Amino acid sequence: MNQIENLSPDQFLPEMQSRAEKLLAVIIEKRKSLANAPVGRLRVAMHGKQWHCYHVSPSSDSNGVYIPKEKIKFIKRLAQKDYDGALLKELERQL
Repeated sequence: MNQIENLSPDQFLPEMQSRAEKLLAVIIEKRKSLANAPVGRLRVAMHGKQWHCYHVSPSSDSNGVYIPKEKIKFIKRLAQKDYDGALLKELERQL
């Protein structure tokens, strides 16, 4: 049985308000994160048995520019940007 089904009407509203506040806090955090994220997106492709990462920006072609392994922090930031964007979209849908 779902936990929400066990709540009485007077408990339900505070629970929903609490959930909305938590969602709003995460939405604000992710918007700030996206504002500080690098421009463009990450494209990952497999060549043989190795993964290659590319930075696709508005000024580059659709394939993007290869990112060497030495720039792993930049790769992680682009990946986090993609994740944060998807998460933000879902959180806003739930709110």
